Amino acid sequence: MDGGSLDDVIDLVKNDRVKTLIVLENDLYRRTDQNLLACLSEKCPQVIVLDHSKNETTQRADILFPVPAFAESQGTLVNNEGRAQRYYSVFPPKANIKESWQWLRDMMQLFTKEEGTSWQHFDDVVASMCDAIPAFSKIRQLQDANFRMYNEKISRQTNRFSGRTSMNADIAVSEEKPPQDTESPFAFSMEGYKGITPANLVPYYWSAGWNSVQASNKYLDEPGGANIGGNAGILLFNVNPAAKMEFFKNIPPALKLKTDEWLFIPVHLIFGSEELSSKGKTISELIPEPFLLINSKEIEKAGIRENEKYQVKLNGQTLQLTIKTDNELPQGIAGISVDLPGMPYLELPMKGKPDKTGINDQINKRS
Repeated sequence: MDGGSLDDVIDLVKNDRVKTLIVLENDLYRRTDQNLLACLSEKCPQVIVLDHSKNETTQRADILFPVPAFAESQGTLVNNEGRAQRYYSVFPPKANIKESWQWLRDMMQLFTKEEGTSWQHFDDVVASMCDAIPAFSKIRQLQDANFRMYNEKISRQTNRFSGRTSMNADIAVSEEKPPQDTESPFAFSMEGYKGITPANLVPYYWSAGWNSVQASNKYLDEPGGANIGGNAGILLFNVNPAAKMEFFKNIPPALKLKTDEWLFIPVHLIFGSEELSSKGKTISELIPEPFLLINSKEIEKAGIRENEKYQVKLNGQTLQLTIKTDNELPQGIAGISVDLPGMPYLELPMKGKPDKTGINDQINKRS
């Protein structure tokens, strides 16, 4: 896949070579220093953003298109094995919300691009991608929207969803027609095929006498075995058994630090560092305050105290961090929580020197 970096985009904007910038479901302020992004609003005539969550980038958009979140959209993921797996929407998005590819198609229609008329369905986009990038051509083997089980769409909902009429009883007693899904083999209903499906089209686990995940063994050829419906994905790349991986050939030199110098490394958290985890009120309660991890010897050497806040200056950014002890960190290594709510972007690892009044870091160089 051809493509450049965010730094390349910023250089193009600075040199007046970009008239319209389209940002696709990506908060750029989590990717690089905000000072580098200042030129986007200053020099780029038009910034179009497609996103499902409010963030720093959406606030600076000239045009903002609402798109569905992960539970309302469908697409294809490729894991580190090179296996493509399809994911599907749990429920339809609300009115005036379109998938990103649909907004892009509408924009291409305005400029009479071929894709503006040929991209009528999700499968058309997949076919276009496979033609443009042959490495992804095997994705065509995944079931398309026309797939049926005994001429039926697969039901997303179990029989227990029969109480759905009460969901909107305060508005109307009569039941509305279930939403239609023209983009997948599934139905937004409890009506449809129920039974063993291909492994990548299992909407839920259910078997008579078994509850939820307890029924998962009914979907395997034996307990702990393989899926009855085959692998849930398609391996895109052929494995060469003769190829040898050499992991230890290019060994970097040993870390060398000056007197009283630290190497600051990033510490990623499940709750907080992941972008969407900070959006939910319940999960956000589990997010700690920004912190600095060092071992007890470094705490004593620097003359600072655990669980107290100190100021840290990294690459022009001033941070208020709580000191935490982690004796698994070696001497000279300090871990900083990253991407927590309110924290600026930090390009780590980075070297710096602490002092005894806090942690006033003066950067010598980036590692």
